[in-house]
Amino acid sequence: YDQHNTFSTSTGLYTIPTGGGGVYQFSTAVCLSTDVYGRRGEAWFLTNTGLRIFFDRRYFTSTTGTITGFYGSCVAKMTAGQTIGVQLFVSGGSKNVDVFGAGASDHISWFAGRKIA
Repeated sequence: YDQHNTFSTSTGLYTIPTGGGGVYQFSTAVCLSTDVYGRRGEAWFLTNTGLRIFFDRRYFTSTTGTITGFYGSCVAKMTAGQTIGVQLFVSGGSKNVDVFGAGASDHISWFAGRKIA
C-alpha cells in the first residue's frame, strides 16, 4: 500500500518522500528459479548513497533446479529524496536473478517500506 507513490514500478526503488525523513523498516522476499548446481548468492538492500545492508546468503545444492527464497528486513535512518531497493548477486552458471524484469513464472517477489519513527 503506497500512499505517496514512493515505490516506482519501473525502477524497483522506494524513494523517501519530501518531509519524510526518519527511521524506516524495510522487508522483502524474492523467490527465484535456480537450475545450476553449486551456485551461491547473497542479497542486500542498496541505497542511492551506496550503503549495502546485507540480509541473506544462500548456497544452491540442487542439481535439477529448485525455487530458492531470499528473505530479509532492516531498519535504516533515511532522509528525504533517498532511494532504497533490493539487489541480488548469484555466481556461477547461467543467471536468472533480475528481480524486476523477469516473467512471473521465474520468480515471485515483494517489497515493503514503512516509516516507524
